[in-house]
Amino acid sequence: MTRLPTELGRIAGELPDALVILAPDGEITAVNAASVDLLALDPADWIGRTVFDLLHPDDHALAFHAFETVGTRERGALIDVRVEDGLGRWRQLELRGRYVHTGDPDDDFIVIVMRDVADRQHLELAGGDHEQLRALVHHATALLVSLDPEGRVVSANGELSRLLHHDLACIAGKPLADLISPADRPRFRDALAGGGETTRLELLFDRPDGSTLTLDVSITDLRRDPLVGGFVISGTDITDLKMTQQALRHMAD
Repeated sequence: MTRLPTELGRIAGELPDALVILAPDGEITAVNAASVDLLALDPADWIGRTVFDLLHPDDHALAFHAFETVGTRERGALIDVRVEDGLGRWRQLELRGRYVHTGDPDDDFIVIVMRDVADRQHLELAGGDHEQLRALVHHATALLVSLDPEGRVVSANGELSRLLHHDLACIAGKPLADLISPADRPRFRDALAGGGETTRLELLFDRPDGSTLTLDVSITDLRRDPLVGGFVISGTDITDLKMTQQALRHMAD
C-alpha cells in the first residue's frame, strides 16, 4: 500500500477488488495489493502518473467524461476500458469511481474500483437472470442491448458505454430510441413495431458531447423467447466506413 489514507488503508489492503486512489486532478497517489496483482505493475510504476497514462487512447474520451462527472454524483459512471498491464497487454477492465470529500479540499481523493471484465460471468446493467443474459450474448455480436417489448433498455454490455459515452446506469429503463438521432428514430420504431425475426438498419446515434456515430444495427425479435421476452439489438460501428464512402462520392462528383 502506498500513501493510502489510514482510515481506508486497513480495509483496502484486504479487499479482493483492485483499488486505485487518485488526487482530484487525476494523479495516482496510491494503489492496493489487488491492483498490483491484477496489472502486474510495481507501485512505483503507478504513483505520480495520471490514470489516463494507463488507458488505451481510444478510451480517453469515455474516461474523461466519467472523470468529469465523478464529483457531481454519489458514484461515477460504470465504464469498460482497456488498461495496459506490466506485460504490455491491453486488459479489458470495468471501472467505477467515487469522489471522497474529507472536509478539506486539499485532502479530497477519488477511489477507483477496477474489475477484470473477462472474469465476469454475465453482462448486465442491473442484476438479472444469468440464463437470459447468456441467451442474449448468443444472439448478439460486438454491441449488445436487450430491450423490453416497449423498446426500453433492460440490459447492455460495456460496448454501448464505450461507443456512445453514456452512463449505463442512466440508460436502464429508458427507450433506446432516445439515444438515436431524431431523423432516424421513426425507422427504428417502425422496425420494432413490424416484428419479424431480424431487421437490419444503419442508424445515427447521438453522443452527450454532440458528436454522432453510425452503427450497422440488427434488431432481433425474441419476444416469444421465454428467456428474453423482448428485442435484442446488436451492432457494429461503421462511422469510418460511411465517411470514406462519402469522401469517395465527393471525389467522383
